Amino acid sequence: MQKSPVKENRVVVKPKRERLLNWGHLEGDLRLIEEHGGLDSIVPEITTLKGLKRRLALWTSRLVLYLSRVMTKRQTQVNRSVLNSLGNMSHGFDRIEASLVELDKQMVNMKSDILSLEYRLDRLLEKTSGETGHSTADFLEERHHAMDALYLAFENRFRGSREEVKRRLEVYLPCMEEAAKNTESKKVVDLGCGRGEWLELLRESAFEANGVDTNRLQLEECRKRGLPAVEQEVLEHLRALPDASVAAITGFHIAEHLPFLVLIKILDETMRVLKPGGVIVLETPNPENVDVGACSFYLDPTHKNPLVPESLQFLAGQRGFINIDVIRLVQPFREKPLEPLAGTDVLTIKINALVGFLNNRFYSSQDFAVIGRKARVA
Repeated sequence: MQKSPVKENRVVVKPKRERLLNWGHLEGDLRLIEEHGGLDSIVPEITTLKGLKRRLALWTSRLVLYLSRVMTKRQTQVNRSVLNSLGNMSHGFDRIEASLVELDKQMVNMKSDILSLEYRLDRLLEKTSGETGHSTADFLEERHHAMDALYLAFENRFRGSREEVKRRLEVYLPCMEEAAKNTESKKVVDLGCGRGEWLELLRESAFEANGVDTNRLQLEECRKRGLPAVEQEVLEHLRALPDASVAAITGFHIAEHLPFLVLIKILDETMRVLKPGGVIVLETPNPENVDVGACSFYLDPTHKNPLVPESLQFLAGQRGFINIDVIRLVQPFREKPLEPLAGTDVLTIKINALVGFLNNRFYSSQDFAVIGRKARVA
């Protein structure tokens, strides 16, 4: 029997929160404006002159000061208004920063409450699964959906913005045009459609696209944008489709989540439901890149194992697809690839060969896609 989590007494050192702005600079600027925002009203002492020269200089100074105040009266008012406005903004930002600190605290408390509710729901489902008329499978399915919010947050954090994902997926539009031309159909089914970026891109390109996923929150994101998507297991969805009924089947970053036998069955069902001349596109992380294969692939704890381009290409060919292409996709790197050395001596040539090897393994494509075709009827 699973026990309730026990709280431990631990000392947690929280990092100091960075301020929104460096108020020290702003306050110094405000003091400078306050000192020089208007003209002085006092004539400076004139100690180097005597007698008539001194009186004439004082009179001239007062005249110049008077005329200057008359000519710059409005500018002085503007300076003071700006000073007041900046002062008010400074106080306003202080209040905003305090509010953000409070919101941070509330978010931490909300996350704690959500985790507590998830734990209690999990225990409740375990307890009631044997006490009601519902099957254990029904309860297991509901427990699975308890993770929907977590995975959606994960996607938002690591997958990239909606616009960025759509930009990356544009490379596959020519494949869809090829399928439409060969099959005289624009019906596309996207397996594991997620937030619907590909569905949206297809709609913008006049395709009739439908998605399938099991994450209810991601499906809700699709429905908010008017994108057709259903909640169903991908294999179950494919089995319900008629023979030779769609032009293309796509799956972006779904293959690495599947058990091997399920992947084979999906390839078989895809072959069945595609029209002759139809296209399948499967994109997945590329373990040829050492950083992907050894690190970033495992950012997603639901990934099962990486697939090598040659092996996925081989599997597609074994299940009947022809003219199978492998495309390797390169996204911008945080660091620049290593630069080869200048020179033609033996040592430089050997070092440059090593540089080339390291660049190929660490700065090569992070994702790849296998694109297969169903043979056209002769």
